[in-house]
Amino acid sequence: MWERRTRRDIGGCTPRVFPAGHNRGEYAAPTGTTLNPTTQPLDPARERLLLLTLAGIQFAHILDFMVMMPLGPILMREFAIGTHEFGLLVSSYTFSAAFSGVLAATFVDRFERKRLLLGTFALFAVATLACGLAPGFWFLMAARSAAGAFGGVLGAMVQTMVGDLIPFERRGRASGTIMSAFALSTVAGVPLSLLLANQFGWRFPFIFIAAMAAGLLLGRKVHPARHGLQLSQRRRVRAHAGGRRRLELAGICLTY
Repeated sequence: MWERRTRRDIGGCTPRVFPAGHNRGEYAAPTGTTLNPTTQPLDPARERLLLLTLAGIQFAHILDFMVMMPLGPILMREFAIGTHEFGLLVSSYTFSAAFSGVLAATFVDRFERKRLLLGTFALFAVATLACGLAPGFWFLMAARSAAGAFGGVLGAMVQTMVGDLIPFERRGRASGTIMSAFALSTVAGVPLSLLLANQFGWRFPFIFIAAMAAGLLLGRKVHPARHGLQLSQRRRVRAHAGGRRRLELAGICLTY
């Protein structure tokens, strides 16, 4: 049942119609607005496949960072550089990832998650392949910076998609799977890099990672059709988010 109640607005008296028993102090969202939009849950097989894909992406971009460290003596001899220049090669990935992560926080919600993840991962694969084909020091420096820029966005996107697609009661286990890939890549990165570099040359570790990324991209047809929220839903949610984005950006700045 509906009853008529009069509510005084600022600037005048306007009669409004409220449902019976409606609490006037409650906040009412505008018509057609979903404050907590949800996505359709995945079946168990597709959920496992999604987690394996996201874990593979996490493994690839962390491994790309780790393989550079043991290549120091080989690269210094190959390019006739010193320890300072090699330190720049290593740190260029980290600094570029930090900068791109802060920058991406300002616009990443404007794009559909699946397309952004696959596009960024494809560019990451191209940048990593460029590292393996680098003819000189400065080309390798630019390629490492590009790989770090795309890798910094990938790490955040993987965790975001877990929060969007995995139900709350299984989200902890899903995050554990992703972080297991992170730990495995940090442990396996150094010996794997040395093994491949000693057997096939210093370029092969980067080519190996690019090939791994290409394999994951070729399996994109088995990914869920839509990842994350629809664009119109995300716009409506942002309209009610207030200063949340500014707080998140400040938190990222403090982290780095």
